[in-house]
Amino acid sequence: MMVPVEVNGQNGFLQFDTGAPTTALYGEISDQLHLTTESQNSLVPNSFCAGNMCWSHLSLSIDRKKKIDGNKIIGHMGLNTFIGQIVVIDYPHKSVCVLNNKDDIKNFSWYNASIHNNTFYITGSVGSKKFDHLLFDTGSSLFTIQIPPVIWDNMDGDTTDAPAIPGRTYDGKSSVIISKIMKDGVTIGPLTLRRPVVYQSSDTLTAIIANRGADGLVGNAAFFRNTVILDLRNPARFGVSNDVFDNKHAR
Repeated sequence: MMVPVEVNGQNGFLQFDTGAPTTALYGEISDQLHLTTESQNSLVPNSFCAGNMCWSHLSLSIDRKKKIDGNKIIGHMGLNTFIGQIVVIDYPHKSVCVLNNKDDIKNFSWYNASIHNNTFYITGSVGSKKFDHLLFDTGSSLFTIQIPPVIWDNMDGDTTDAPAIPGRTYDGKSSVIISKIMKDGVTIGPLTLRRPVVYQSSDTLTAIIANRGADGLVGNAAFFRNTVILDLRNPARFGVSNDVFDNKHAR
């Protein structure tokens, strides 16, 4: 999911990426737009806005490893931008908003969540195995849930007709993510997956999962029919609804 932004007078898109702890510009593109120079590792922009929301004194890191095609995507918007707020992700209508009023939260199924070091964790289970720290990553659109190989290898499932998704790693290398169709049910937060597919995380992603203190990673794919709420206040909560969300009080 891409968010249109303005940074120091330059317009572009940031990937809405709750799996990233901080917000960053991609150095190759930001240099071309004259937002940064090759020697810069961070930027505190004079103006940084998305829709009618603007942030001041927010330091953006400069990521010089990320490889992308084109120049419309200039970076990613990480979780630090929204800590302490209530974020609504309306997947059917492809929109993101921040609530002004907690009374707007209604008709949602709520589940426990937690936040640590700008990482949002939700809960889930595969069969009888429960996970308390699944990293919710809106930057992983194609996947329902990814589990490190050391756990995935021992899960009871069938790989015969399970999907394998080709893609690229963060630094642009080709990769293929394999999966199993589990014999037992798979739940993510309050949802039970209609098709219990669990993916094996790549070596690179497995290292990230470990470094972030997570059991695995949850992407967007499980929620494309839903509206999701990330309550990033204390205590954190994770909400899911099948209803169309009335965002007339959102910003």
